[in-house]
Amino acid sequence: MNDISDDDLQEWLDASNRSNRKPGKSEPEDEAVRLYQQLYDELSVEPVVGLSYGFSVSVVRQIQVKETCRRERQAYIWVGLCLFLMLIVVLSIQAVYRVNGLIETLRALDDIKFPVLFISALLSLIQWADRRFVKRKLSSKLP
Repeated sequence: MNDISDDDLQEWLDASNRSNRKPGKSEPEDEAVRLYQQLYDELSVEPVVGLSYGFSVSVVRQIQVKETCRRERQAYIWVGLCLFLMLIVVLSIQAVYRVNGLIETLRALDDIKFPVLFISALLSLIQWADRRFVKRKLSSKLP
């Protein structure tokens, strides 16, 4: 093993790296030089600065989930407002046409209760199918 100080070895490796040459037969070639060269090569490479792909994907997915929840919440608010306005319209129609009470209105609705129930069930089925199949496929395709 050569008795070379760390400073001398560092100078020699710097010189050989600047000239892009490999050590020759007359130059020191032992285990310490090889390990020192390996350490020097590893330290000369800058680490990659940035976030991992998995981190960015999870952040994007969380943003998309929050945006989807916000849009759904907004849609539910609109549906609630529409139902409330429908109730106000029905009560206004009762007041305009002087229908005496809610019981008479329910009797008038008795003739159309099956179509209303069918339409309600059909809309509920469509909503369930949309949530079950369509939105699940869309969310599985997210990056």
